[in-house]
Formats: sequence, structure tokens, C-alpha cells
Amino acid sequence: LWIDGWGEALRNPMMKKISQQLDEQSTELLARIIRNGVESGEFSCPDPTAAAMRLSGAVFAAVWEQELDIANPDTLAALLSQCGLAADRLALSRQPQVQQQFDTNTQAAIDAQVFGAPSYVVDGEIFWGQDRLEFLQRQLMQTI
Repeated sequence: LWIDGWGEALRNPMMKKISQQLDEQSTELLARIIRNGVESGEFSCPDPTAAAMRLSGAVFAAVWEQELDIANPDTLAALLSQCGLAADRLALSRQPQVQQQFDTNTQAAIDAQVFGAPSYVVDGEIFWGQDRLEFLQRQLMQTI
């Protein structure tokens, strides 16, 4: 069933555009994080955008294809290394300011009653999972 929903996202121009925008936004956020680290001199990376794309693909494949535990620091370190990024930088994710941002984002998700990923919230209604894209599409069509 989820493959039908995912396929619908590819067949339907509006859903395809939304799906692509979400992918692009998450990859750009990751690229911005990498660029910030390069600009501050914390680490080097010749092409932050390409690294972000490789890492995004690796994480998605780890979850959906290889069924790996991406909450495991060793798994994440291996993915970073595979993508040519410094795995020792993972320790930065445990810094207080990063944890505070994580807690803030987590609370926002809890407040929105989000309970899993991927989740899409439109006008307060939660659509959870790729197999709900058809329902998301209907809601978006009513909203537009």
C-alpha cells in the first residue's frame, strides 16, 4: 500500500512537487549545517551540497532498505564515514545547545501530536507515513 502512495507522489504533479520540495529542504538544511562547519573552520568539506545529498541518501537507505538503527551512534558514525564526513563530529550533536534545539523541536512535534516519521501536518491534521500521501493530497486540494 505504501508503494502506491509513494507512486502517487511521483505520478501526481502537485504531490511530486511537494515531495521534491520536502526532500530539497531537508537536504539544503543539512548542506547549510555542513557549510556552517566549514565556514567556521571546524572541519573541511569540498562540496557541502554533495555531501548532504550523499548523507541523506545513506540515512534513508539505512532505515528503509537495510533496516539499521540510525539512533545508534556507531551506525551514524559509519554512515558519516561512508559519505566522506568526519565521524568524530558526531560528538557535537551531544552539546547542550544542540540538545536544547532537539528538545524544542521534539516538544513542537509533541504539541502537534506527531508520533512518527514521516509526518505531515496540514491545518492541524496529521498524515503519518508514505502510505497516507493520497489523503494528504486530498487535504491539500481542499486547502488550496
